[in-house]
Amino acid sequence: MGDLAVGLRGVATATVTDANTASSLGSGDVPVFGTPALVALMEAAAVR
Repeated sequence: MGDLAVGLRGVATATVTDANTASSLGSGDVPVFGTPALVALMEAAAVR
């Protein structure tokens, strides 16, 4: 991993599907992008 510096950016994208909704991931009862999927997306952006 490289050095960290102010201003570094990473980008990751995802399309919301039934598989990554809160209700499918067990993190809620609503059909919206689930928190576990959001955290995974942020982690993917962080390593880029």
